[in-house]
Amino acid sequence: SNANRNKGMGGYALYGYSMSPVWQFVGRYDEWDPAIHGGNPSGVAVASTKHNAREYTVGVNYFILKHNSKIQANYIIDDIAHGGFNFFGIRRQSVLLNFQTAF
Repeated sequence: SNANRNKGMGGYALYGYSMSPVWQFVGRYDEWDPAIHGGNPSGVAVASTKHNAREYTVGVNYFILKHNSKIQANYIIDDIAHGGFNFFGIRRQSVLLNFQTAF
């Protein structure tokens, strides 16, 4: 029945501010609940209020060649609710460096 199905819900907010034609500051907040009615897709039973994941990201973009390429640097904090470790893993922090180009 539909009452026994897992239903996920989540969303994010993103903000970018151009400090100059080549430098941009970005911030992002994500929240994800993989099963708003308890349980989760991995089959591990978790109370419905204890398995959210929140992610906080701050970063900078440096644009090259009139926005055809960019270098990105992001600092990411994954904040996992106590009961969500079985699904999302442990709380962690990471630095992501990326080069992106378009032809």
